[in-house]
Amino acid sequence: MARARPGVLFDSVRGRLDQVVVVQTRTGLGVRRRPVFRKVLTPAQQAGRDRLRVAAALWHELEPAEVDAWRDYAAQVRRRQSTTLVEYSPIAYNAFTMLTTKWLQLNGGGDPPRTPPMDDFIFEQPKLTVEAVEGGVRFTADSPTGPGEVAELMLQPLANVNRRPGNQYVAAAFTPFPPGQPTYDLPLPPGAYAFASRYARVATGEQAGLGVVGKVELQGT
Repeated sequence: MARARPGVLFDSVRGRLDQVVVVQTRTGLGVRRRPVFRKVLTPAQQAGRDRLRVAAALWHELEPAEVDAWRDYAAQVRRRQSTTLVEYSPIAYNAFTMLTTKWLQLNGGGDPPRTPPMDDFIFEQPKLTVEAVEGGVRFTADSPTGPGEVAELMLQPLANVNRRPGNQYVAAAFTPFPPGQPTYDLPLPPGAYAFASRYARVATGEQAGLGVVGKVELQGT
């Protein structure tokens, strides 16, 4: 650590200057390199980055005809900008990585499809409710999911049950609701949670829209 002596105009100098930090020490002023802080990723965030890295690598391995197929697919996808509500189509790379990363998440790895979906998949999207049960919450579907369709159950911890949730839902589980099995129990510690869901197609990574399920407060024992 370098040291400096103040001049006649300053009897003390402290603070940040470009890439260094000036601090007062017992022996005088010290100059230290500005610390670099690295964001600590949660396991889920790291897994998401790993899936994106795999998808990006696969994109560069695609044949020209496969890339053209993704361009044609992306041109047919319509999305709406959240603030201006203007509709747009994603670029081919974004359409590919979106489906590929979700496919990897649903299938736990493997070899994702190199070409886009060719059919119009219709999601059943049963309506879900959620309630507190011992040791967690229980989701109940009012009808079965369709073949090849699973529900992505998502949650967001809240400071209290009256707090309004934001958009920071994270995946907690993936499950179908086959005929005769309308419920799914998710273990959770005590606390307040907001829940949402969306449906996904396991074979392609296609997703339906996000739907709010409800809020639950789990009491401690």
